[in-house]
Amino acid sequence: MEPGSKLPPRTARGLRARPLEAGVLAVGVVLVAAGAVAVFITHNDAGTAALLAVGTVFVALAVVGDRIQTIRYRELEIKLAEQHAEHAERRADLAFRAAAELDSAGNPEEAARLRKEALEELRELRSIGTSYLSTRATMPSGWRRTMRMEEDFKRARQEASRQRPNPDQVASLLRGDDGERIAALAAMAEIPELRDFDRVHRVIEECHSPLEQFHALELAEDMVPRLTPEQRERLGRTVANERPRFGDDSSRHNVADRIEAALRA
Repeated sequence: MEPGSKLPPRTARGLRARPLEAGVLAVGVVLVAAGAVAVFITHNDAGTAALLAVGTVFVALAVVGDRIQTIRYRELEIKLAEQHAEHAERRADLAFRAAAELDSAGNPEEAARLRKEALEELRELRSIGTSYLSTRATMPSGWRRTMRMEEDFKRARQEASRQRPNPDQVASLLRGDDGERIAALAAMAEIPELRDFDRVHRVIEECHSPLEQFHALELAEDMVPRLTPEQRERLGRTVANERPRFGDDSSRHNVADRIEAALRA
């Protein structure tokens, strides 16, 4: 990519270009109109119903196709959720690659815009992070608040399983606010392929809250069998150094005990 060059503008829905949407919408309108006329001029009820049904599907695809999970008409069933997830992941991956090229070409503003667009693919996951922030800010400290934040963490895991962010998106979330950081940890907890020792280790050392550190420690515990000797040494040293910050938090002490036992083994 040449310095200063810009990527072609993208539509709000990513892969589907506006001319294609317009064409699908036009076909759908024509079919619905034909079905409506057929109601009055023909006795072929099955054919009329088919025209109306297929026309409605085309209209729906053009207007809200990126939010439809399944289309079913009699024996015909089309599943779109998986395809949309794959397209979203591909769009995000391309956006981060382009952002890296723009950074190298000396265009950090455009690179930042592309990274922000890639994170928009995770708006549902990020909204759970916003809920986590609200819970932490509005509820008094105590076990009720902790339980509510844990519920947000579980919801974020479920959403991550559905949306399946890529490693670049997780890295960007970790650079965001505390809600986005929790969302990133939830994604790594749910999807082993996203786990990165350096990122998890950094969260343990530079945690923004006890709950954040607890879940980073749990991730580190799961990763112990696959760590290199150097990583194992770093993790053991960090856990020992962080223990004074645990205070009387038995949850963090317990997971630290398990990590140290796994490292000894």
